[in-house]
Amino acid sequence: MTFILDTFQQFWRRHPALLYGLSFAFGASIAIGTHWMLALPAIIVFLPIFCKPPIGLQYRLALAICITITAFIYTRSTLTLPIGDTPIQGKGIVSFSTLTKKHKFSREIWEYRGVIKSFVEKDSDDIVTKNVPCIITLSLKKGSNRPFANQNYLIEGSLVPPRGYYARLINIKGNWTPIPQTFSLAEYRYNAKLFISGVIRQNVPDKRVYEFLRGIATGDFHDEVLQFEFSRFGLQHIMAISGFHFAIVAGFFVFFIRLFAPRKIAALILVFLMCSYFVFLGPSPSIMRAWMMILVVIGGCFSERHSNGLNSLGIAVMTILVIDPTMIHHVGFQFSSLITGGILLCYPSFDFILQKVFTKRPLYEVIDMSMRDQHGYCVLVVLRKVLALSLTVNLISAPLAIYYFEKFPMLGLVYNWFFPFMVSLSIALLITALLTSWIPPLSACIHAVNTKYTSCMLDVVYNMPTNLDVYVRYQGLNAPIIIAFVSSIFIVAIFVRVIVEKSCQEKKDFAFI
Repeated sequence: MTFILDTFQQFWRRHPALLYGLSFAFGASIAIGTHWMLALPAIIVFLPIFCKPPIGLQYRLALAICITITAFIYTRSTLTLPIGDTPIQGKGIVSFSTLTKKHKFSREIWEYRGVIKSFVEKDSDDIVTKNVPCIITLSLKKGSNRPFANQNYLIEGSLVPPRGYYARLINIKGNWTPIPQTFSLAEYRYNAKLFISGVIRQNVPDKRVYEFLRGIATGDFHDEVLQFEFSRFGLQHIMAISGFHFAIVAGFFVFFIRLFAPRKIAALILVFLMCSYFVFLGPSPSIMRAWMMILVVIGGCFSERHSNGLNSLGIAVMTILVIDPTMIHHVGFQFSSLITGGILLCYPSFDFILQKVFTKRPLYEVIDMSMRDQHGYCVLVVLRKVLALSLTVNLISAPLAIYYFEKFPMLGLVYNWFFPFMVSLSIALLITALLTSWIPPLSACIHAVNTKYTSCMLDVVYNMPTNLDVYVRYQGLNAPIIIAFVSSIFIVAIFVRVIVEKSCQEKKDFAFI
C-alpha cells in the first residue's frame, strides 16, 4: 500500500493539472448522466484519500473532489438537455459556429452548426433546452438566398433531442428572426475558407489532390470517396485537424520566425498566429484541444518554464468542458483526449521497453562508429520510436474504433508508420505555396511540385487492392468494458511510467538517442 500511495503522490505532484482536468470531467459526466461505469475511474483516482495518504496528496485529492462538485453544479446550472426522444415543437435562439455547403444534384445543402442558447416549447414559457449543440440543414435550389450566419437568430421549428452530441432543428417554419446586437464568426469563417479553397483550386488542377489539400487546409472534407479510402487504412485522424496539424504549422512558423526574432517575441508572434489559425478552423473538439495545448507550450517558452504534456492536456480538457460540458459525449473529443493522453503517458514506457531490442548508445560510442554504422543506428532509432508510437496509439484507438465502428483495419498498423510523415511534407509544401502567393512564379512552382507529390502519396491509398483489406470485427464491446479497459491502462501506465523514470534516473548512462 505504501508503494501505491508513493506512486500516486509522485505522479499527481508532477501532473496536478491532469488530476484537476479529470476531476472536472467526472463532475460534468455525472451532471449530464453519462454511464454509471464512469464511477470506476473516479474511484481509482480518489481512493487513496481514504488510505491516509501523504499530506501533499491529501490536499490535491481534496481539491480535486471540490473541482468535481463544482463541475457538477456548473454543468447543471448552465446546461438543460431535452427529455425524451420525440421532437419538441417550439422556438429557440441559436448561435452559429460553422457553416458548410454541399451539392446534391441540383440543390445546395447548407449545414449550420452551433448552439441552441435556449428553446421554449410551443404554447408554453418553459425552457426545455439550454446551451445544447445543434445542427440545422437547409436544402435550397442553386442561387437561392439563405440566412447569413453572422448573428444569432430566433428560429421556430421542431427540436430533435440529441443522439450522441448534436440535437437537430427540423421542420423550420417561417423566416429566421435576427437577434439585434449579436455576432457570429461562422459567416466570416466560411468566406475565409472559401477564399483559401479558391486559391488552391486555381493552382491545383488535379481534382483528387485539390479535395485533399483543401480539406487539410480548411478542416472540411466533403469527398466521400476520399473519406472511404482513408477509412480503409485507419487514417481518419489525418482528416481531422488536431495536434498533428497544429504541430506541423507551429514548427513551420517557428523555424522562420526565429530567423529574425528573439525567443520571447517569437513566442508572442506564434501565439497570434496559432489563435488566428484556430479562429479560421473553428471550434471542433480536436482543434480546441490541440490549440489549448500548444498555447500552454508556447506560454512555457515565453515564461522560460518547461511545460508538461499531461498538464497541458488537463488544462485543455477542463477549458473545453467549461466552454461546452456536452463535449464529453463527442466522439472526436473522446478519441482526441484519450489517444493524446495515451501517447503522453505510455509512449516513454514503450520506448524504454523497446530499448531492450534497439539498444540506446552513449554519445562516445556513436562518435566512434563508422559513418555507415552511424546512419544505420539512426535508422534503427527512428524505427524504435515509430514502433513505440504505433503501439501506444493502437493500444487506445483499436478498442475505441471497435466500440464505435465495430471494426478496426489491420492495415492501419502499417500505414500509420509512414503515412503521417508523408502528409506532413504535403502540408509544409502547401503552407509554403500559400505564403509565397505574392511571388506568383515561385508559388506556382511549389504548387506544381506539391500536386505531383501529393498525387503519388494518394496513390499509395487509392491503388491498394481491396482483397488486402483485413478488419478485426466485433460487436460485443459495450461502454462498461471500454471504461474498465481505459481505466486499467491508465493505472498500469502510471505505475510503469514511475518505475521507468526511476530506472532512468538511477541508470544515468548518458545514452545519446
